Amino acid sequence: MSTRYGLWVRVGPDHRVRISERGVLIGRRDDCDIIVEDPHASLLHAMVLRAPVGAELHALGLNPTLLNGEAVRRKASVHPGDRIEVPGAVLLVEATGIEDEPDGGWVLEVGNRRHGLRADLRLGGGEGDDLWVAGWPAGAVHVSLVQGGLVADFAAEMQLDGETVEAGSVEMLEDGDTIACDGRVVRVRARGGGQRDTLRALGANLPVFARLAFMPTGGELTMEFVDGRRVTLQLSERRASLVACLLAPPGEYEAGDFVPDELLVGRVWPGQGERGRMDVNTLVHRTRKDLVRAGVNPAPILARAKGGRATSFRLAPGGRAEVV
Repeated sequence: MSTRYGLWVRVGPDHRVRISERGVLIGRRDDCDIIVEDPHASLLHAMVLRAPVGAELHALGLNPTLLNGEAVRRKASVHPGDRIEVPGAVLLVEATGIEDEPDGGWVLEVGNRRHGLRADLRLGGGEGDDLWVAGWPAGAVHVSLVQGGLVADFAAEMQLDGETVEAGSVEMLEDGDTIACDGRVVRVRARGGGQRDTLRALGANLPVFARLAFMPTGGELTMEFVDGRRVTLQLSERRASLVACLLAPPGEYEAGDFVPDELLVGRVWPGQGERGRMDVNTLVHRTRKDLVRAGVNPAPILARAKGGRATSFRLAPGGRAEVV
């Protein structure tokens, strides 16, 4: 079996973009993978596509696209070490020995460069990361488009809008948010006006009905949303116990209320008094991952109180919960 190499387009010392099967689009439009500001660049100026061997550069704009100083008439083969020039940017083609999944959704700003994001993306300072950020830990943040919102799964301790976010946290991102580590900052930008309000409205995308049914091994969680969508997922025993305690909390608490950690610990780990906040954090994180895999944005639904110490499973106003 021959070795396949990951191919990248480097934009600057701290920014490079993987050449995936769908290619790297370069131009002034906000949905380009590499966005240039020069008015002499076309909205869609060039594209770099994977080829059976190496990659191909396609010239799309009215003004020249140069490959190693020569104008590309229509298309030309590109290889590691080649230099691509478009109005406003000089790019370098690179290779690594790691091949990964395609990148993807919104706009991420790294320094003075912008990267169009269209699907899931891994950010970090490792060779296998889709968007490389110098000085960041490898695989530091995984961002996903879920229910139209942007969700960040933090694998390392980072700064989100100046506040420390622990490794294992899952957060919903909004237009203007910043993610930072070691002085290197990535800014989240939404395309077009009014996106911030749209994203905040996504926080109201809560289930109108949630049902947790215990099974011989774990539980089955079913949720229904305002738009009629129905989602069912399987949970492990402890995660099912967590959700059950949030949907049918003890004492004076009701579904949707923040339930203190000490009550959750008593239900999820009966007789294990040494358990505490970090155990709840870990369990919430793993349950959020289950929701993401099921196509549900977990950030507005499975919420931790400020500073931790309490958790809520949120429902839409008038929503119903059942535990059977």
